[in-house]
Amino acid sequence: MISNSKRNAKMLAAAAAAAAGVVAAACALAAPASAQPAPARTDGFAVRPLHVTRIANGKDLRHRFRPDGKGAARTEALASPDDITQLGKDIFVSFQNGVGPQGEASPVGNLDSTIVEFTLAGREVAQWDLHGKCDGLTADPHLGQVLATVNEDAHSSLYAIAPRAGRVLHYAYSKPLPHNGGTDAISIYRGSILISASAPGTTGAAAPNPKYPAVYVVTLSARTRVAHMRPLFGDEAWARQANGPAAGKTIRLALTDPDSNEVVPAIAASTRATSCSTPRATRS
Repeated sequence: MISNSKRNAKMLAAAAAAAAGVVAAACALAAPASAQPAPARTDGFAVRPLHVTRIANGKDLRHRFRPDGKGAARTEALASPDDITQLGKDIFVSFQNGVGPQGEASPVGNLDSTIVEFTLAGREVAQWDLHGKCDGLTADPHLGQVLATVNEDAHSSLYAIAPRAGRVLHYAYSKPLPHNGGTDAISIYRGSILISASAPGTTGAAAPNPKYPAVYVVTLSARTRVAHMRPLFGDEAWARQANGPAAGKTIRLALTDPDSNEVVPAIAASTRATSCSTPRATRS
């Protein structure tokens, strides 16, 4: 599991990414107190200044593709950076390159997203093209792999990249997704792979729907290239309200697009009125 500090750096870097750039701010989280004014406080928490430095730009990187999957290959600059994760000492960034949420071709006919491995100084180490729009990306340090989901609305599948071996495995889901949508964000919790069931009801009944899973637990079979899945909880599961007028009460969820997810450390229970002992999906 990625440590909490690394996850904070990941979220900060993703939020500060420019239209075609990648940023890193992991080293700016703790500025010397003597050099900074007293931190302001919002909702009981200290707010400290953050310093952002751009270390890479998609416009400086290129990949090759065949328009609509056929014809002569051409090159284009990488565009639309999205998720970012860390494995070992390097970071990995997904560039969606204009591909649509169901895998539709970009305006120039590109069908592939590109995953780029960078050093923390912004030097490109390697890149991999994945068929479809990559909207979920995380690292599994126990397996030494980077996991990526493609096509968050429909026609979804999953890739596993082993950077050291230079190997990419493409997994199909073991059955049609019962929430009639796609897959998105990925978290690793105690060795389990948790994936958001995004865009429920792209086909079929609209969300929220008590029959629709919100998060799947996924097990990979490298031999068969199948991602076996089971629901963890549904779009209308019961949960404890964390804040607002109903804080502390048990309510029924009404999720219409489970998108991002995060494993929240148990220590969070000491600062928020909610239980964090189990994984939870959050709406983006």
